[in-house]
Amino acid sequence: MHTKTFESLRPMLESGVPEIAERPGLLYASSELESALERLQSQPEIWGQILGDAERTLNDPDLFTVTEPYYSLGKLGCLTAAEMVQPQERQREAVLKLLRVFIERPRWVAHVHGHMKCDHCAANTAAAMTLALEALGPEISSEDEEFITNGIYEKCLRSFLESCEERSEWWALRDHPYNWRIMTCGEAGLAALGLRNLPDRLRIIEFGLEGIADILDRVPAEGDWEEGPGYWSATLFYGLRFALALRRLTQGGLDLFQHPALETSADYFTDTALPDGSVFNYADNVPTISPTPLLLLARENRLEHLAWTARKMDRQSIWDVLFDDPSLSSGVPEGRPMAKVFPTTGIAVARSDWSEEAMFVGLKSGPTEVGHSHLDIQSFVVSKGGTRLITDSGIWPYAHFLGFFDSAGPRWDFDANGTIGHNTVLVDGQGQTHGAECAGRIVASHSDEQISWFISDGSAVYPGLLDRFDRWLVFVRPDVVLIYDDLASAAPRRWEWLLHHEGTLTGGRSSHLIENEGHQLSLTRLLPEPTTPWRNSEQTRTTYYEDSNALKEVELAIHLRSFGPLFPSTEIEFLWALHLGQPDDLKWHLDRTDRSTFVVHGESSGREVTVSFDLAGRRCCSGL
Repeated sequence: MHTKTFESLRPMLESGVPEIAERPGLLYASSELESALERLQSQPEIWGQILGDAERTLNDPDLFTVTEPYYSLGKLGCLTAAEMVQPQERQREAVLKLLRVFIERPRWVAHVHGHMKCDHCAANTAAAMTLALEALGPEISSEDEEFITNGIYEKCLRSFLESCEERSEWWALRDHPYNWRIMTCGEAGLAALGLRNLPDRLRIIEFGLEGIADILDRVPAEGDWEEGPGYWSATLFYGLRFALALRRLTQGGLDLFQHPALETSADYFTDTALPDGSVFNYADNVPTISPTPLLLLARENRLEHLAWTARKMDRQSIWDVLFDDPSLSSGVPEGRPMAKVFPTTGIAVARSDWSEEAMFVGLKSGPTEVGHSHLDIQSFVVSKGGTRLITDSGIWPYAHFLGFFDSAGPRWDFDANGTIGHNTVLVDGQGQTHGAECAGRIVASHSDEQISWFISDGSAVYPGLLDRFDRWLVFVRPDVVLIYDDLASAAPRRWEWLLHHEGTLTGGRSSHLIENEGHQLSLTRLLPEPTTPWRNSEQTRTTYYEDSNALKEVELAIHLRSFGPLFPSTEIEFLWALHLGQPDDLKWHLDRTDRSTFVVHGESSGREVTVSFDLAGRRCCSGL
């Protein structure tokens, strides 16, 4: 990790940061917007969506019914984007009225963070209002600008500054390790950069720079983020916007884009992206993320592989067009490795190739005591092209008042967060344990053109239950996956091997077929032996509760398959052979001479797959 970036940059602030001379100019100039609008002409679906969203927003009878500004930022964003694309008096008036309504609200801290002096929601509101001023440009009067600037200071930036000076909020602490710090500091800092005649402006900018630099310094050498690609891309964006504005206003004198963590983070985004542009959504992550931060980072650091990744995502906004640099080529990355291990986060990924129809596999190990974590150690996913076959449950809507973030207990009662929502193992019906000492570790790995394999030790997340839990994920290109589990306990245990999938699953005692969107994935159990007394089960678990952000009831379900022996034992080995296609496309058998070595064979009329396992040496290879 890199350290003390803020200390190295702080002296450059002593001469001050010039105020914005004319609007727009914070994140883009008028000429840049004009160029983007010319490109937008060839993307009528985005153009139509921006204007359509704005029209629906303008016709919303509750447009100006605002209880908490943060929950109306979507409305403000729609109108701001439309004003950038096609200025209209009706839009301008609505934007100004919405800004005034925001300022009239007594408090910007979200109700779910009611005990806080300043939260990221207040900072998000301040930044969004500043960008709305940018879109209005010279159309806004000096009186309105002064009123809005003072309102942003009083409702957010004053308390932001006090929180940072007093270190009274946890996100304001310099060693705070998670996304709240870069999000809150980045957004408050961006607002300060974009406002004129703002009290304490330089001091607020300084704390914005401090928070962003501190988080960038924490990024591991591989560029990964323990909270996942969705949380990292979304909150890194707030740091990137601040960095862009700061560089523009200082005419390149202060350039956070030179931080080495940004280039390695770009690698992380590309490596964890599935062939269709969705992402490996471990922990509290959704499968799809916005391309906007990736396009901005690609543009500023001239990263063609990241532009290629982002362009496979769903581009919907004027910001996507503005930040997408057409001079960056978009093609399959050349020379990139087809497998990667991220030891800090504890994930490993591999793919058959870099095409849009590639097979992708991901393994989740790593710590449990991190922000937005799930009890998902040893879980894995499999997809083919844009089709998910073996899946992760991802994120459920927040329920702050029901203990959704209380890792001492209630958080793990939500199925998506607990072990039962992931492709791992229950022991005596119990899942994993959260804690500083409860972590998985990727203990060995290897990758070459033919095979990639990873070994994760997950025994520590079952304290008091397990003495051993090694999971091997072996990927034989282009379309074979072997999952080998070696578990042991001091006392007899009941074992359940969990599986979540998309589409349908059919089969019998030891052979199964997943079918989804025209793709087939066959699963054949080789261990325990097919004649072992066995139990397969299918379960749908439906949960009802109130989403604490939307204040609406939600209904959510997991569809769970589990497999396990009928009787308890002190030791067990699971070995599953997975391949694309029908079960009969590859006939599997196991050759074993002793406890520590065995060979898996898959054969068909035109193909043979052979993988040798050395358990004692913790290695395997393709072939004998």
